[in-house]
Amino acid sequence: MLPHQKEPTMRNLILISFVSMLASAPLAFAAGSGGGNNDNSPATFHCPEGKVVKIVVVNGVKKKKCVKVESGILPDEELYQQGRALAKEGHYDWALTVLAAVQNQQDPRVLNYIGY
Repeated sequence: MLPHQKEPTMRNLILISFVSMLASAPLAFAAGSGGGNNDNSPATFHCPEGKVVKIVVVNGVKKKKCVKVESGILPDEELYQQGRALAKEGHYDWALTVLAAVQNQQDPRVLNYIGY
């Protein structure tokens, strides 16, 4: 450190850390982390509006089936993923219906996509 420079404050160190974290965030998403389409996504298997994809086993074979959106019909994570995919595809009303079926309505990801 040069004699004319001041010692960095804790606030400045936190700000620098935050900015560097934001700068690296797009790289993580570009590399494939952070979600994307999964096999249950409406992007890979479309159901009529008001329904979601459910994987069922018929004679030992996994098959995708469209079922009416209801709370508890799928685990929260699957409902979230399908609601997220629908929102990203621009099906906002349908996404809201799916996200409303998530039992944990305080999940920050669910709240984020409801706002989206």
